[in-house]
Order: sequence, then structure tokens, then C-alpha cells
Amino acid sequence: MSLTFGLIVGNRGFFPDKLAISGREEVIKAIQEEGFSVVCPSPDVTRYGV
Repeated sequence: MSLTFGLIVGNRGFFPDKLAISGREEVIKAIQEEGFSVVCPSPDVTRYGV
């Protein structure tokens, strides 16, 4: 049995988009490096995927 994380990234209109973009990539990478799967909306679904 494997564990899959659901990830939704947002900046709430307060933080710069670039931080949400880089944070999204870093969190996905960290989850995958630990051997887990991650489900996250693709960047083209919403503005920058955030």
C-alpha cells in the first residue's frame, strides 16, 4: 500500500507568485524524494498552478 499526498499551493494574493511557484516545485520534489506520490493541479490549470 502506498501513500499519496494531495497538494494545493496558494499565495492568497499576498505573497509573490514566484515564491509559490518555487515552493510548489520544492515541496513536490521533497515528497517524491521520500518515496511518496503527490497529486497537485498542473501549473496550466490556474495562474502558475497556485
